[in-house]
Order: sequence, then C-alpha cells, then structure tokens
Amino acid sequence: MAECKDPVLYEATFVRPNKTSFITVRITVPRQENETKWVCSFQLLGVGEDNPQRVVGSDSLQCIGIASQFIRRCLIPLNVLEVKTKVEPEIIFPAHVPTGYGLNFQKYVEAQLDLEIARKELSISEAARARRRK
Repeated sequence: MAECKDPVLYEATFVRPNKTSFITVRITVPRQENETKWVCSFQLLGVGEDNPQRVVGSDSLQCIGIASQFIRRCLIPLNVLEVKTKVEPEIIFPAHVPTGYGLNFQKYVEAQLDLEIARKELSISEAARARRRK
C-alpha cells in the first residue's frame, strides 16, 4: 500500500454495517503544478485498491470537488457511517450539479433545488404555526 506523499487535508474513518471492517478516506492538500493545472490525491483504504488516486483540476477547489464526488460514489453503496460523528457520507460529501451538461442545465437543476428548499421551509413553518395554535 502506497501512502499519500502530499500533506493530508482531510481524513476520516467510516465503519461498515458489520461494524468489524473500516474504510479510511484521505484527501491531500491540492498543489499547483502550473498556471492551469492543480493536483491532489485521495485514498480509500479498506475497499480493495489502497493506492492513492491522482485528481487533476483547473484549480484547488475543482480538485477537491472531483475527489469528493468519486469518494461519495464509492462510499454510498457500502452503507457506511463516519465513526466519530455517525453521519452518512452524503452529509460529508454532498452531491453537486454536474457542469458537463452545460450552464443552462446547471441553472435549471439549481432552480429546481431552490424551489424544493422553499417548499420544505414553508412546510416546516406551517407545521410550527399549527403546533403553536394548539
């Protein structure tokens, strides 16, 4: 098993449902290779291939975002919980709207999400008012 060579930015351990096996996630601090290329690495220890995987992006945030989405896709099907906080990987590695489908699609999905959030907030507010009236 190879170790990440760059400094670690994030590390967490997740427990599988059997509570006897664990997955450790590491993301390294992104570093700039040239004016337009940033890189970082991530590792998923305990799911088979333990070697660090390299991510390339146009800036540091894009690197972390790409690594996070890959980690999310690997962890969610495993039904794991983060050991310290007992939260699901969806909380730590939230989904993002893919930009590869174009800006119009991204704006549409974001508007739909905003609409659903507004509906949920209204529902919560109405339930709170109803409880106060009782």
